[in-house]
Formats: sequence, structure tokens, C-alpha cells
Amino acid sequence: GRNTPHLFGAGLQEKIGRSITSELLKQVDRNGDGWVGASEAQGRRATIDPDGAGPEATLDFGAYLTDDHIALDPALRIWYVASDGRRIPAARALTDPGVAGYRFSCGTFGWSADDGEDPRATASLRGFVVGAFAAHAGLEVDDPQLSEDDGSGFSQPEFDGTRSLFIGALPDPGIRRDTAGRSLDDPDGDGVPSEMTGSDIDLVTTYLRTLAQPIERTGVSGFQHGRELFASIGCTACHVPDWHLPNLNVSGIYSDFRHHDLGPGFHQRRFDGGMTTRFRTPPLWGVGTSAPYGHDGASLDLPAVIERHAGEATAAAMAYAALTHSEQADLLAFLRGLVLPQSGTSVNFRQ
Repeated sequence: GRNTPHLFGAGLQEKIGRSITSELLKQVDRNGDGWVGASEAQGRRATIDPDGAGPEATLDFGAYLTDDHIALDPALRIWYVASDGRRIPAARALTDPGVAGYRFSCGTFGWSADDGEDPRATASLRGFVVGAFAAHAGLEVDDPQLSEDDGSGFSQPEFDGTRSLFIGALPDPGIRRDTAGRSLDDPDGDGVPSEMTGSDIDLVTTYLRTLAQPIERTGVSGFQHGRELFASIGCTACHVPDWHLPNLNVSGIYSDFRHHDLGPGFHQRRFDGGMTTRFRTPPLWGVGTSAPYGHDGASLDLPAVIERHAGEATAAAMAYAALTHSEQADLLAFLRGLVLPQSGTSVNFRQ
């Protein structure tokens, strides 16, 4: 199963994904054609400094290309293109016929890229919402902002939202339309064509993009000391507090958006029989009022999910275990002070 995350601050989370995509593309796309060629990528790594803290805080998203192997973090979903930048739908490797390079986008929604998420859908709230309605509500969207082309909006320094992204087979491709322009396709054959329109998705995504970001109750006893402990034991290596990139300033989100293996306690068997071992670092803003925890919701409180950490987080988990009872209490006070906005409160709420 999957633990449904809150979507407060979703618009800022989406913007972080677009900024990561833009910044990483700019550092490798030397000729400015919007995609990554083998000669541009060979031997280079995708790195980014999220908050201007210097080399020691730089995040490594993997290798753009080593020989013929792309070894990017799963957060950077790729698709292959021809020399004109157009997607080659059947391509699965750089060595496939006609492939000249690849594009990528940073997904900030969902739990894991190992679960068949589309290469581009999770980088956009619109794509994420359309996919969710189709998969979980059986509502197929006829959305003219979605296209099965190359998703070229992602090659632009600032994605303007007017060109949306490829999301696999469109829920409703709109091949046949009535005189008003509504789809007559009815892909699921239930007798109800054009179940949701692009205008419906406009409303949903506008609502989500304007949700307030979670708040910090900094006046809680132990909060400030707990924040310092959280950083000193290594938690911020993955739960990166702030993102400050060109045209982007987001504070207090606590995620690097990369995918990590936290050991067997977090591994999960998929329906296809495979094992998902790596999950996207969940933002911690709002964590104080959004139990249960983990991608599966199997941890009912904060101590349980912290103690469950292993794998890549072993050192931080051991450092937490080595804290005194009082120090652990302060660290938990900090986390419990990262709360969702409540009716009647403001973003400047202080207890």
C-alpha cells in the first residue's frame, strides 16, 4: 500500500522540481538545443547546490553518461530523442536506432520511480493530477494541455505551464471530437465520453498550487535545539531544509527529492513480483501533524519511523539512538513543530 501524503505547499514543490530540471539541464546542455547529447554528457555528473551553502552541501544526482550508461538518480526521469529533439517512443537505450540523446525531468511527486511512474508526469502537478484521476477514480481526462509529443516545455529555463508533458498513453486522446470540440472517444467504453475536461484540471491544479505551505511552531520548547541536533546528526544530508536557486526561494521543506535505500524495513514487494528498494525523500514540512509515516504508513509515530531508518541512513539513525533522552525529546519537539496550516492560523503562527 501507499501512505497518501498531504499536498500543502504543492505549488512550491512543483516549482522546485522544475528549477532542478532547468539548472541541471543548463549545466550539461552546452549547445542549448534542449536535450543531452552523448558528447555533452560523457563523464559528467549532475550536481546542484540547493541553498548556496558551498561544495560540502552539493547534492549529487548521478552521472549524465559513463560510456553508454546513464546513471542518474531515479528522481531524474529520462526519455530518448532523435537529433531534432523529438521523443522516440520505443527507445529504451542510447544505442537504439535513431537515438541522438535524451531529455530528463525531476519528479517531486509520488513515492518511488520504481513503480512505473511516467518519466515526466510526476514533475508537474497537472500530469500528476491527470494520472491520479485516471488511475484511482477511473475518470479519463480530455486535456488539450497534455500532448504525446516530446514535452518540450521541460527544455525551457522557466516552464510556463502552457505546454504540458507526455504522460504515457493519454487517458483520453481525443481522436474523435464533436462540433464543440469535446472528445467522443470514451476510451473505457462506459458510455460517458469526455469524463473530465482540461478546464476541470485547471481548477484542481489552481487549487493545489495555491495551498499554503506548512508552518513552523518555533516557540515550542526544545524546537530550536532540536533543529540544531537534526542537522548535527546528519539528517539534513537528505532532508535538505531550504532550496534557493535562481528565481526560487523555498524554506523549511526538508527534502533533497532524491531516491534512497533505507534498508529492508522500507523495502516493499510490488504487484509484478519485483522489490521496490528506493524511495523519494519525503518533505518533512507538516510532519508534526501528518501521521502515520513512511511510504506505507507502517510507522505510527515519529520515533518509530526514525528507528526504522537503516541502509543509507544508518549513520544518522545510530547518531539519533546515541542522543540522550533529553536530546531526543528536543529533536522530536522540532519535528512536531513542523505542522500543517490550520483554519484560522497564518503563515506567521508562533506558539
